[in-house]
Amino acid sequence: TVERVLNGRGGVRPETVEKVVAAARLLDYPRRLPEAHRGVIRIEVILVRPDATFFARLSRAFERIAATLDRSIAVHRTFLDEANPAEIAARILDPEMRRAGLILAVPDHPLVSAALRKLEADNIPT
Repeated sequence: TVERVLNGRGGVRPETVEKVVAAARLLDYPRRLPEAHRGVIRIEVILVRPDATFFARLSRAFERIAATLDRSIAVHRTFLDEANPAEIAARILDPEMRRAGLILAVPDHPLVSAALRKLEADNIPT
């Protein structure tokens, strides 16, 4: 359990994380300690056309950026069909994971715009 907390691997109850981090700080543990009150910050990047050079390069750029981030930040890249704005809007409103942020590289479409307005109205950050 202590190893999972100190290495940010998750799967530990928040109360236990707080205790482990507090004990490590008291002992002046010589590593950067995780924040006890937060888990992984997930950012979803929704893209279209993985076969198109531009979107493939954009996806690789996000992959490179993600590799430089702290391990408590995860960037998830999702490819959806640009010809299906209903699918894009549905994913915006109903993500497969809990996310702290959303980055879109999708066509401008009324269904997508409506989904973003709904998130904004519900005070969900994008």
